[in-house]
Amino acid sequence: MRRLIISLAIPVIFMCGCDAMEKADQALLGAVKKIVGSDEGTQKPDKAATPSAKESLLDQINQVVKDVKKISQGQPAANDPLVQEPAAEKTSDDDAALREELNGYIACLNRVQSRTQSSYRRYLSWVNKENGPSCKERYISYGLYSLYQDSIVKCDEAAYRGLEAAPELPELEKVIQDLAKCNKELIPLVQRAVDYYDQEDYKDDACAQGKALHPQLVSTFERCLDATKKLGELADTIKLDLDKRDLKKIAAQGENLRFHVLNHMINAKSLLNTINLAQQNSSINNANYLAQCEKLETDFKALSDYAAAHPQELSDTFWGSSFMSSAKTATSKAKFLRRDLEAGKNYRRSLVELVKAHNDMISSSNNLRFK
Repeated sequence: MRRLIISLAIPVIFMCGCDAMEKADQALLGAVKKIVGSDEGTQKPDKAATPSAKESLLDQINQVVKDVKKISQGQPAANDPLVQEPAAEKTSDDDAALREELNGYIACLNRVQSRTQSSYRRYLSWVNKENGPSCKERYISYGLYSLYQDSIVKCDEAAYRGLEAAPELPELEKVIQDLAKCNKELIPLVQRAVDYYDQEDYKDDACAQGKALHPQLVSTFERCLDATKKLGELADTIKLDLDKRDLKKIAAQGENLRFHVLNHMINAKSLLNTINLAQQNSSINNANYLAQCEKLETDFKALSDYAAAHPQELSDTFWGSSFMSSAKTATSKAKFLRRDLEAGKNYRRSLVELVKAHNDMISSSNNLRFK
């Protein structure tokens, strides 16, 4: 308390003129003397304070007063913290703002990326990319998948928030603007093609509109998918760093369920990063995948063991049991893909199931509420 009173008094002295400062000095010393029992006053002397201790404290206060005078004359005081410039650290408010911005980008990606990839793959499964449709293809009835209309709002909101609020992430903000614009162009274009093939209008115009739409579809699909890839990579890098900072803060509080959940989610994302999902054939770096999968399995065992040993903590966590179930499924799918890779088998089905299970786990994790 004594140091608190002194520190609060310094700004008041700092604003005084020279004459006033002398009076402030005396007032400060008088107040301190009362605290240590050197003057009469309503507060009784501290019995535990010896005369030597009182003198020591008064010497310190005298030094403070001298330092204040130096500061008022533009001179740095001894050990003056005001002249030090410690490196800026990210505060919890900084991280909260960063997470809010990233969440907007991720919400946009979740409604655009997977559906756009699926629709484009569906289209290219029956049409020749280079030559376009002849409308005599065997599987022309496959057509395309419609895209999500609400993704326009999600991406526009994310783009607006990126420009108008902190933090400033210029590279990310440029990409989200590109994606939002491209997505607004692609959705109605794809819907025209969906209606055209679903209603078999190519039978009326000898495939004229199908041929005219084809280059526009390919160009816009690939432009949007390129933007989703860039946005995903940039957001993942920043989010991984943010999650690791969160993990470090949680670890400092001691082992708990939240720590194991976040650790597992970080490693699950690292596993997916060994797969180039943006490529048409989703190539996998086998060595990296196998190593990361082994780590994921180990981390999931640690998560499961902790949850089993702390049933009350799991019970107190909203959506805890559901998350554990989804994490178990996702880890199992990761194992199935690992076994396909080790055996040299076709892994397409295992990969699709892993990505779906991973996305389900992310959705489940968003519902978690730790006590």
